[in-house]
Amino acid sequence: MKTATLLTTSLRRQRVSALGGYWKTPLVVRATRQHAQNRFLSHDTKTEDTVKQTVVSKWDGSKKYWMSNTEYTGVVVGKEATGGEYVITDGVIGPGGFVPDHYHKWEDQTFHVITGELQAKIGNETYQVGPGDTIHCPRGVSHFIENTGDTEVKLISYIFPGHWAEDFMAETSRQNHEGNLDLKLIEDKFGVVYI
Repeated sequence: MKTATLLTTSLRRQRVSALGGYWKTPLVVRATRQHAQNRFLSHDTKTEDTVKQTVVSKWDGSKKYWMSNTEYTGVVVGKEATGGEYVITDGVIGPGGFVPDHYHKWEDQTFHVITGELQAKIGNETYQVGPGDTIHCPRGVSHFIENTGDTEVKLISYIFPGHWAEDFMAETSRQNHEGNLDLKLIEDKFGVVYI
């Protein structure tokens, strides 16, 4: 299991530059919009072409999935728009709500907190994060996030590659609505392993 790294502002710039903009270990940092843009433009050769194709993506709210009774996710930019390179979601976690401890076999995931306070357990490290903080979880690293405040947490999530993300959300939402989560099916089909 990989361990998490907390970086200061000056170290963050050095580390991200040294890695060519690609984070290889879990990070909890205060990131700027430019860091996120650099991250996607330097990730893969297809990403730059994909970004040029999708100039504006207007979310109509039609792809909104209830992942639990206190958490929903809306797909802002889907796999069709990016050729499966990445998916961007807009999520809300209600007070006391959480995302169960899990890891992704096939995807990296980055959360950017817009509002609210979270406790995030990434690998074996726990962090308190709030507005403006970013959490990066490489594939294979377990992560658990919980709303520890009295208000909703709003966050943006970047999932790359994005081939399975929407299908995973749709299936999990459907199973949650029916009251019976088949964790083995979710692992086999989407590479998401709940711990």
